[in-house]
Amino acid sequence: MRKMKQWQDRLGTGMTLLQIPAGKKNRADVRKRDLRSAGSVTAAQIIHEAGFTAQKPLLLCGDIRRNYPVLRQMTKMAGKPFVIIGTRVDFTNSCLLDLPTDWDENTLRPNLPSGSGRITVTPSMYLDLKQCVSEWDSHYPVLCLGNGLQLDTELLNLLHAQNGYLLSTDSLYRSVRSVDGDKLTPSELLFSMSYILVSSIGSAAKELLTVIPSYEQEKLTNTLDFSGHGDSPYSSFRGGCCRNGLGFRLSQSRTVESKPILTQDELTRMQALHLSLLYNAETAGHWTANITR
Repeated sequence: MRKMKQWQDRLGTGMTLLQIPAGKKNRADVRKRDLRSAGSVTAAQIIHEAGFTAQKPLLLCGDIRRNYPVLRQMTKMAGKPFVIIGTRVDFTNSCLLDLPTDWDENTLRPNLPSGSGRITVTPSMYLDLKQCVSEWDSHYPVLCLGNGLQLDTELLNLLHAQNGYLLSTDSLYRSVRSVDGDKLTPSELLFSMSYILVSSIGSAAKELLTVIPSYEQEKLTNTLDFSGHGDSPYSSFRGGCCRNGLGFRLSQSRTVESKPILTQDELTRMQALHLSLLYNAETAGHWTANITR
């Protein structure tokens, strides 16, 4: 009886001792996650696989050197000349200078020259940009954000009126105007995009995780419970039998929770491995790829 009491003191009643892994469940969760790996591919291959077109808004997040092959391919797919707008910082010792252009200006005007070109702007030219961008139907707009050039809701709506455009930034927070009455948040910018490519996301990882799809994960918890019992020591004096025993019970509980297809840690590891995440909001498709050129 003393030994039985010691077991009860050590284990307690209903104490969980073991959680049994469920391999089939893990495989099912991977299928639900549906994060497709394209491996090492060219920009043209992954753009075709992801279903990106130049007629819808695309946001490139991360180092422009990593994202440049996709930017270059999208300008080729536009079917019309492009105009790339950025500040002096964007065009200093930059791979963007490798884009073939026919002209280079530092003023904004509604009627753009024929052919593809580059416009270097300053933050003070923001209102001029709003006035001109709605007249640029003849060109494919490419805006470099975060180095002095920012978006607000009004400018974003003017871009939406175009037949496709591209935004490039290495910092979402520096790319949106957070002052005045017409401010724009990083989440709002992400949600407004048809396509998103991320080679790195920095401090806006939480915002990205709210935009990309989630999946329903079934969580199984298996528990093994031990319990002991024994008769009162006084029962033997009444002529009864002394009944002591030890039992166990195996039980399982199931819960369903919504989880993003990627965690912040996984995004960080992808960046270290030079992998990019591509998301097509219109088809809810998502891929990882090592974009080679």
